[in-house]
Amino acid sequence: MAWLVPALLLPGLGALALAMDRHHEQLPRRWRGGLARPMLRGLGIAAIASSLACALADSGAARGVLLWLGWLTPSALMVIGVLARPARRRKP
Repeated sequence: MAWLVPALLLPGLGALALAMDRHHEQLPRRWRGGLARPMLRGLGIAAIASSLACALADSGAARGVLLWLGWLTPSALMVIGVLARPARRRKP
């Protein structure tokens, strides 16, 4: 069950990042609706909370928190690496 921690953290952090103003603009126009941001926030929070629950269920309280924090840093750096790239400019 420990393999679920990074599998849930990556999309959770990505969803939370895409709910922010700066990164929401990187989504295709048809995906930017009125409910897109609240849905992304909810999905992101649910995925991150689920990853913490999986870590706690797999390794117990003390080790589970350390496992979760250990996966949180590289997952966040991967999301930052993907979203920090400059946006490609489209030709008119």
